Amino acid sequence: MHFEKLAIHGSLLFHNDVYEDTRGIFTESYNLKMKKILNCNFIQDNIALSKKKNTFRGLHYQINPYDQKKLIRVLKGEIIDILYDLRKNSPSYRKKLMICLKDDFKQSLYIPNGIAHGYITLIKDTIVTYKVDKKYSPKHEKGINLKNINFDFNKFDLSYNKLIISDRDKSF
Repeated sequence: MHFEKLAIHGSLLFHNDVYEDTRGIFTESYNLKMKKILNCNFIQDNIALSKKKNTFRGLHYQINPYDQKKLIRVLKGEIIDILYDLRKNSPSYRKKLMICLKDDFKQSLYIPNGIAHGYITLIKDTIVTYKVDKKYSPKHEKGINLKNINFDFNKFDLSYNKLIISDRDKSF
């Protein structure tokens, strides 16, 4: 396993070792080496199933003291993962990053705290799992409407009006 630093300061893309034979595929999703690199203690694993293609979840974040670090992985399907840096002292403040993740077991995305995060599913029945280092706190949760960060829908052959978005996420 190795990792690369991404354009959003502190975010990392892990390239996992994948072992394949006639039975299928095996990889480690998390290990002590990753824990040391990330210097955080994940306390919860979450799984989200999006039944339809073009489902958008996000852009979500939590404020102090419940701002979360996340480790994202796609178990089934494919997504465009979106990060938007909200940390005023960050060299990548107000920059966004879009990265395609799929279910090939080869990649995990680490997102530091202070980042708004969301994703768009590119395939129906997409399953995303993510670890977080702090519990969910409804009173500390915030969000940003995807329309407000100048997302390039044409690049991905998408349209905001064709996305499936919850009323709550539209209200941000």
